[in-house]
Amino acid sequence: MSGQPLHIDYYKFMDSFKGGKCPFCSYILGKKEGSFKHLIYEGINDKYLRRDFIQSGGFCTAHLREFLRFRDGLSVAVLYEQIYINSAAAAFERKPRGPDRDNQSCMLCGTIETWKRMYITLFKKHADDEDVTSAVQGSSGFCLPHFRLLREEIRHLPPWFEDFERSIFDGNIGLMRKYLESCSNPAGTDDDKPSWKQVILSLLGEEGV
Repeated sequence: MSGQPLHIDYYKFMDSFKGGKCPFCSYILGKKEGSFKHLIYEGINDKYLRRDFIQSGGFCTAHLREFLRFRDGLSVAVLYEQIYINSAAAAFERKPRGPDRDNQSCMLCGTIETWKRMYITLFKKHADDEDVTSAVQGSSGFCLPHFRLLREEIRHLPPWFEDFERSIFDGNIGLMRKYLESCSNPAGTDDDKPSWKQVILSLLGEEGV
């Protein structure tokens, strides 16, 4: 580790290995939750942010559904009143126009791409640091999509990293086979049953990433 001051994103990067999920997924989910909360508690009072949000058409459908889970009606009303008015006006034109999400820019979608680049940069820079190596090897491993992404974006990954990930994937295959055997065995234990969920999360990554 260099003697240079560490950016706050480095600490969020290190925290990503502690959640029992794919670290990459965990990092993005944490940043996204923080972004939603910032919008609710602070950003909502920023007239320039509100203006840009409305002009962009708001969140994409997927991110709007996630935002609604925070159940903050005031924030939704403040942000979406004008968006709804604009959409309704377009629908009542002589040639009705619906909201075309492909022609609008979800502010969060673009930000998530920036977060992904940040994570890749941090992993590339620190993968050989002893504390990062230890954190990765103590984690649940990366999902297949993010493992592939790291391999595509980082030319020289440490050999130990691929060995570790292979052991995770081999272990998941073993869990799935054990589960299949338990389905045909009345003596199968409840411990066998969640394994297929673990394998699918490894295959797809966490929801919302």
